[in-house]
Amino acid sequence: MNILYYGIKGVNERDEDDLTCTELILLIGKNCHSITMTKSLIERYREHLDWLRQKPAPVLQSLSVLNQLVVNSQKAVWEQSEPPEIPVGINIPQKDRYLVRAALISQPLVVTCDNSLRHAINDYPQLNLRALHPTDALPLAKDT
Repeated sequence: MNILYYGIKGVNERDEDDLTCTELILLIGKNCHSITMTKSLIERYREHLDWLRQKPAPVLQSLSVLNQLVVNSQKAVWEQSEPPEIPVGINIPQKDRYLVRAALISQPLVVTCDNSLRHAINDYPQLNLRALHPTDALPLAKDT
C-alpha cells in the first residue's frame, strides 16, 4: 500500500517530491508485469480511493492506471485461496502480516518503502520472498 500511497502523492517515504513510485505504477501498467491481488489487499486499496481522487493530474493518471490494472485480467493476478500463516519464529511487523501472508501464496517480488518490512522479509530466506525498495525495483519494471 505504501507504493500506492507514495505514488499517488508523488513523494518518497521522507515526504520529498519523488515520482519513483508513480513511475513504477505506470511501468507496471505499460510493460509485461502484473500485480498480485488478494481480498485483503483490494479492501485496503478501496479504502483510499476517495482520498486519492482529490489529488493533482499526474497523480490521477497513476490512479487511473492502477484502476485499469485491477480490472485487467492480464495485469491483476487474483489469488482466491486463503493466505497461509507466517511460519513460527519469523518476526514480521504486525501491521504488515496481511501483506506477507498474501505474498506467500504466489511469492511475487515485494516492493515497499518500509525499511522494517523489507528487512523482515529479506532476513528470512525460508519465506522464499524478496523485498526491494522502489528505486531498486524501477530498473526491473523497465524491462518488458
